[in-house]
Amino acid sequence: MPSEVAWRVAGALEERGSVKRGYLGILSQPVHLPSAQSAGLGEGRGGLLVVGVEDGSPAGKGGMLLGDILVSLDATPVADTDELQALLTGGRVGREVPVDVVRGGELQTLRVTIGERG
Repeated sequence: MPSEVAWRVAGALEERGSVKRGYLGILSQPVHLPSAQSAGLGEGRGGLLVVGVEDGSPAGKGGMLLGDILVSLDATPVADTDELQALLTGGRVGREVPVDVVRGGELQTLRVTIGERG
């Protein structure tokens, strides 16, 4: 577990006695963005290729599509599932946040309300 996640979990446990775990409702796999497709994001960036979107999920309601490449959540870069989970844990649950995706080689910003994992 990354140390930043451990600190967030410890803080949530101390404050509320439990940890809210966020949920987007996607299946994804890490990908490297070639410089031609990085849409001005900088050299060597990665992201998460969306390979599945659950019906009725927060991601689906926010407009995320199969084939999108998720590159940031709430203005924080996301390169793998550990980073995504760290960002979904805690205070973002129930909030609408900007989610940047590369779609068709162009950067787009979606608005997604983070759900709570049951």
